[in-house]
Amino acid sequence: ATRAGLGAGAVSFNGKAGRCEECEGLGRGKIGLHLYEDAARTCPACGGARYRPEVLDVRLDGRTIADVLAMSVDEALAAFEDDPKIAPTLEAMAQLGLGYLALGAPSTVLSSGEAQRIRLATLLAAPKRGGSLYCFDEPDRGLHPVDLARLAEAFDRLVAGGDTVLAITHSPQLWAAADH
Repeated sequence: ATRAGLGAGAVSFNGKAGRCEECEGLGRGKIGLHLYEDAARTCPACGGARYRPEVLDVRLDGRTIADVLAMSVDEALAAFEDDPKIAPTLEAMAQLGLGYLALGAPSTVLSSGEAQRIRLATLLAAPKRGGSLYCFDEPDRGLHPVDLARLAEAFDRLVAGGDTVLAITHSPQLWAAADH
């Protein structure tokens, strides 16, 4: 990427530096059908990858940025387990039961519980500071009992690090795991 003269902005399909010019980083376009609902088509310029050709020419271990964003958390963890900058967050996400999520999944398709667990994973992967208060609003909503146990373990890790966790919940399983 450096040899190609690409900066950090090239890895984002939201900015002009990296996104496909034809589809503006959407990976698809609309075909207006006057009397019917519009139809979607894959962008012919990027093939749905959302990036400029020069960005897709850059590869890491044979993968383009579009390939990496299509990976699930579990797949990415297996591919980047030795990378000290990436692995801790991927490990935390997997431990919280988010291994099935695609790295490039738009935030609009995430449930509120998934979004909260992603934020929790970033806290668990960050250097420990202690003394912070974290508030969660029904982080258990829709979770399987196995995932509830994972969530309680994550909360315990934050508390063991000197933080305070406040969770509004209707789950007896989380009530039982609470200190107060």
